[in-house]
Amino acid sequence: MKIKTALLAAAIGASLSLGAAQAAVDINNTQQRFVVSLKAGADTDRVLGVLYSHGIDIARVLKSDEGDSIAVNVDMRNLPDLRTLQAQLPEVDGVMVDVVRRLLDVPAAEAAYDDVTLDGETIPWGIQAVQAQEVMPGGGAIKVCIIDTGYALGHEDLQTAGVDGQDRGAGAWDGSDGSGLHDHGTHVAGTIAALGGNGKGVVGVVEDGSLDLHIVRLFDAQGGFVYATDLAGAMQDCADAGSNVISMSLGGDFSSKAEDRMVSKLNRKGVLLIAAAGNGGSVGGFEPKGDYATFSYPASYDAVMSIAALDSSLQRASFSQYTSQVELTAPGVNVLSTLANGGYGNMSGTSMATPHVAAVAALVWSHYPQCSNNHIRDALKRSALDLGEPGYDYKNGWGLVQAKAAVDYLAVNACKGK
Repeated sequence: MKIKTALLAAAIGASLSLGAAQAAVDINNTQQRFVVSLKAGADTDRVLGVLYSHGIDIARVLKSDEGDSIAVNVDMRNLPDLRTLQAQLPEVDGVMVDVVRRLLDVPAAEAAYDDVTLDGETIPWGIQAVQAQEVMPGGGAIKVCIIDTGYALGHEDLQTAGVDGQDRGAGAWDGSDGSGLHDHGTHVAGTIAALGGNGKGVVGVVEDGSLDLHIVRLFDAQGGFVYATDLAGAMQDCADAGSNVISMSLGGDFSSKAEDRMVSKLNRKGVLLIAAAGNGGSVGGFEPKGDYATFSYPASYDAVMSIAALDSSLQRASFSQYTSQVELTAPGVNVLSTLANGGYGNMSGTSMATPHVAAVAALVWSHYPQCSNNHIRDALKRSALDLGEPGYDYKNGWGLVQAKAAVDYLAVNACKGK
């Protein structure tokens, strides 16, 4: 779609049809964020020059073989000469609202968060459920990137070696202020890699400190929203840092062409992307009223593994969204892990299920570093513990992720499949 009578009129209309809360467009806010999608092979520098000449602020440029995407901040009080702009930009494929991405927290009625005092070292139920204790890390060097609220680097139960990171304007990636939702990222990190054998706290899926971690702090301690192009940029940061796996306990209700292009590109480059399936109506601010067959993004792109949540009885969590995109399920209710204040606590959500799968993927991959991201993805699905209806189903995907079963599968079927 070319820009027609106005560069932004169609996008503004679309944003109003989606609703201000969903699309992050506020008609009373004079500054709005849109995404200009370019055709494959377009001269991006020329387009940027034209946009600059019309006083349009460039927020971000995302590269893709399918066509670059340009996130722009527009002052709605001072729109440029749109007809002239249209004539100057035949490379433009479309204009869209830059949609919202948030941390995926369970609705208040389902929340299970509390500080826990531990006596010695505890193995959380989820670590046992995914067979993490049955597999030691292999010799392959695998890096997991966590896009979240940061990492409490000084926590007694979290590694300090083999960890690096960056912030996306949300604060220091290694901060440990312990306020607000900063716990979210530290809790996710503990599920992935809390240290074992030290007589303290909990253990993660990869507990020996051998896993390399890259932390991208995208969200502030209050858990405010970001845009899909911000998330896409964070994914690129992960890839640029050499990450093999990206763990994303976040999402939003609407797809984004720029984001879809990014996950497709990274998937082709060998990165395994894993994201939370969603927690019912909580993303859009609605209270849950039963089951939710609602798509959440980035989990619902084909290039991303969508992860649902289950409880300790291996039943689907009541808040866990189910769709045709769900691939695996993992522990997501009363998950015990590290907190940013140096302590430990239980949290629930598909946010908590996602790092179980990301860590199992890294653990399995460390045994078969010659395999591709798609080989590992295929092995995790084929070796999962079937739950619910026989075979694949929307609520559980292929079943509960299993570390030992996946390693055993690849011992017989090394790097086969997709």
